[in-house]
Amino acid sequence: MQEGNIIREIRLSKNISLKQAASTDMTASFVAKFERGESDISLSRFYDLLDNLHVSMQEYDLYRSGYAQERVEKELEEFTLAWQISSAENVKKIAQKHLKKYQTFEDVIEHHIFTIFSAIADFLDNKAVARKELQKVADYLFISDPWGINELYLLHYGIYVFDKDILITMSRIVGEAGGVYLSDFNYRHEYMIVINNLITRLFELGEYSRAKRLIASVLEKATEDDMAVVLKLRFIDRLINSILMNEHPMLEAKKLIAIPKELGFAELSMKLDIFFRHEEDMTHIKNQK
Repeated sequence: MQEGNIIREIRLSKNISLKQAASTDMTASFVAKFERGESDISLSRFYDLLDNLHVSMQEYDLYRSGYAQERVEKELEEFTLAWQISSAENVKKIAQKHLKKYQTFEDVIEHHIFTIFSAIADFLDNKAVARKELQKVADYLFISDPWGINELYLLHYGIYVFDKDILITMSRIVGEAGGVYLSDFNYRHEYMIVINNLITRLFELGEYSRAKRLIASVLEKATEDDMAVVLKLRFIDRLINSILMNEHPMLEAKKLIAIPKELGFAELSMKLDIFFRHEEDMTHIKNQK
């Protein structure tokens, strides 16, 4: 139970014992069980517990937000490593965590996340991906208005396994909503990860014009405060122009290939590097003939 974990972290950070956290209506044993997720707690008792920890509800919400963000970042690190080494087993472990959460709390978001990670694991395992199940996740996103952080989180990972038609529709929705997410600090980071992954996949699919439209849409809504966003997207936009105009951008791209990595587009940088090396190899073969 997440709340129990948070309470335990708060209690330990304040050097408060289980006995001190308890009250006439709660024993130390009860508090310990709640922290371990082995017991539920009534709202009145929960408020008493916060009082005993000298924490307001507003402060608790801040703790909770930070705790959730920390878990999200940890999961991103786990997934990134699993993806880089193509470990289906490690991705399955992440999927199982979300399945357990769904079975405990019956939260539909958790089931959708489980579906996505399971599909990614199947993809890495060279197995058939459950397209019907993924379509249910996409349908949920299509009817959700407006998207919150949970929906951006779903899309963040879903981009890896959604099919081309879904991705094209998603890129339009994401681009149109850029103003909302870029203007809110709480959404901006997750939104930019989604943009990063979408552009990468559109490149992978050869959908350069769509990637360019997505970039243009985001740039139109970005403000001076979003300079990091602007710099990232202007570079990619410049590269797409070169490709679309058949200007053989290899030399320029080779000079700039490190830039997307430095700006946070590590995966795209790697894919572009592979792309241009392949182009060089093909040119060399043609010249030999």
